[in-house]
Amino acid sequence: SRRNWQVLSLFRRNVFQALWCDVMFCVTWTDPAASYPLRMGGGTKWAAQVYVNRFEPLGVEPADACRLWLYDVNQAAWQRWDCRTQSWTLAEPPMLTAKLKFAGIGTRTPPTHAVEAVHRLFAGLHDL
Repeated sequence: SRRNWQVLSLFRRNVFQALWCDVMFCVTWTDPAASYPLRMGGGTKWAAQVYVNRFEPLGVEPADACRLWLYDVNQAAWQRWDCRTQSWTLAEPPMLTAKLKFAGIGTRTPPTHAVEAVHRLFAGLHDL
């Protein structure tokens, strides 16, 4: 169906971004009832898992190189994924730079505070 084709197209785009980027920023909610370590809600979890799978202990890239950030819309806070412990830690995200290959994915209906958090990520790029 047309709907399935659209969903598959979004999934492909997100996977390509996850395989290409140095840093991934996700804006979505956490799902405490989830049985998988990322505990992210919505379709964002699929691309985030593709990204995480690149790094030790799941992939071949060093665990320290994993830079997955989640803005949890329910907590209104940024968290960073730790590949070694397979868990989230509250932390401020890095400022974006022109040399950084990053991907941004997430909910199509972010609350205002999430939009503002993403705008703050781009603040450093205006001075370049």
